[in-house]
Amino acid sequence: MATKTVGKYIIVKSKGKQTITHPDKLGKVTIYGNGHIRETFYSVPDWSDGEEEEEEAFTYKGETYYLSEFERISEYAPEWMRQFDGQHGDSFFSGILVKYDGDDDGVKVYTYIS
Repeated sequence: MATKTVGKYIIVKSKGKQTITHPDKLGKVTIYGNGHIRETFYSVPDWSDGEEEEEEAFTYKGETYYLSEFERISEYAPEWMRQFDGQHGDSFFSGILVKYDGDDDGVKVYTYIS
């Protein structure tokens, strides 16, 4: 188990899980992932209205996600979130975080729950 501090956030890493807490705020964020790279591919989304334009996608937990569905993480995002490149909210309390591979042919995918 490793512990580090990023700004006021305390990050505890243990066996593919990160728990992030802020001493001034209630609650915590837990991030699950193993850091493995998921290869991206091009596919026509089923919601494309027949435009037949392929978009970059990846498969995670049996679902296909298109990178165009992800919101870029800006400099105004919480400090703990800036280590990732994009996020896609599944609900008010959970979502998926992605980090581009250095070779631009894959992404590292993580699930977060707050």
